[in-house]
Amino acid sequence: MHSVGRLGIERRREYSGEDQCRRLLEWLNDPASQPNRNTVLAILDTYFELKRGWEVTRGPDESRATYRGNQKEKEHLHHKLESLCHRYMYHPYFYPCGFFVRSTWLPAKGRRGGAGARLRYYDDSSAVLDISAIADLGLIDRLKKCTCGKWLFAKFEHQRFCSVKCREKAFRSDPTEKAKRREWARRYYWLQKNKNVK
Repeated sequence: MHSVGRLGIERRREYSGEDQCRRLLEWLNDPASQPNRNTVLAILDTYFELKRGWEVTRGPDESRATYRGNQKEKEHLHHKLESLCHRYMYHPYFYPCGFFVRSTWLPAKGRRGGAGARLRYYDDSSAVLDISAIADLGLIDRLKKCTCGKWLFAKFEHQRFCSVKCREKAFRSDPTEKAKRREWARRYYWLQKNKNVK
């Protein structure tokens, strides 16, 4: 979505977390990106599978989260997620940058060369670090997988598709949507037919 400012300059609307996800999404959607891409995908899949078991109820005084799934399955998924994440270790790094201090986290193992190397080489360690940053912002649930297999950042909670084409394709094949369209077409036909009757 674009808007035109007072000076006639077109500005693109930014959504919270969208910028942090940009490189992550490019990397996730590139099958040839890295050999460890499957580990990152397993982390995301396990997280979302574990998330499906939780039910949140909101009341006027308090909100409560309850796990509705199988407890053994929950423990299994929790340990799986922990062991997948355990292989990634980071260390803090901060340095003077003009009038302010720049701080970041860098992978403890892998490429050397400081923050500049991390910016040049995006790998699975960088991806997990970005996922963690998105989780800290409370936006990890905005990372979604479209029906076509492409990962996207949902600008709105209800967004499920990466494009209009994917959305229309899914709606065309959905039985409930087909039934709605048939009903609409039937009503429209009768409205048009009876409109010309005197």
